[in-house]
Amino acid sequence: MGRDTLLSRVTQAIRVSGRGASLRDKLAIAGSYLGTRQGRPTHARVRIENRAFPVVLRSGADRTVLHEMLCLDEYRAAECPAPPVILDVGANVGFSSLYFAARFPEAVIHAVEAAPGTYAQLVENTAGVANIRTHHLAIGGEDGEAEFWLAPMHFGSSLRRREGAKPVRVPMRTLDSFLADLGLDHVGLLKFDIEGAEVEMFRGLSTPARIAQVIGEVHYDLVEVAPDWFRERL
Repeated sequence: MGRDTLLSRVTQAIRVSGRGASLRDKLAIAGSYLGTRQGRPTHARVRIENRAFPVVLRSGADRTVLHEMLCLDEYRAAECPAPPVILDVGANVGFSSLYFAARFPEAVIHAVEAAPGTYAQLVENTAGVANIRTHHLAIGGEDGEAEFWLAPMHFGSSLRRREGAKPVRVPMRTLDSFLADLGLDHVGLLKFDIEGAEVEMFRGLSTPARIAQVIGEVHYDLVEVAPDWFRERL
């Protein structure tokens, strides 16, 4: 491990472990970041917006996502009035859903994840949170089944084929159909991080006005439209 990598890990360990709910949690999280867990999952409680949640960290990808959410405040830009319904599309292992549950305790959060193993960890991490509902499917451009490409890490899996990824069949719904399944006419906040499937997702939404606010990551290296496409669409 190089000096810069070690320094980065130490910095992340200090910052994220500070969100532990107890000294034991802080030490467990720090040990996970510093590699003392020897591949074993880390069970700890993290504090988000003054609430403590039990979580499982199984990989370096989990640690990266947790650091981005807790320390870099990736979703702090969502300064909307308290939304009654939130869609978390590409919920990964659940850290973003936990963040929204803590920040908007009256909201119902629908956490959507397509990758089977990641979805299982999402269910585990959110099991004790009453206002989070989990859904195992992909959101795309049509209804039915789709080939979903599993990346070697927890993040990076996508409806788009990527080098080194392995395919698995998963159920898929358009946003219109998914909202109909849920009986929803309006969504207060849509968060998305779906690794290049953003265009297909928004093409499956016939009435963008049904979504009050959007926050997410557009992978311009994977989509075939210019940034103005999203601005005009939304």
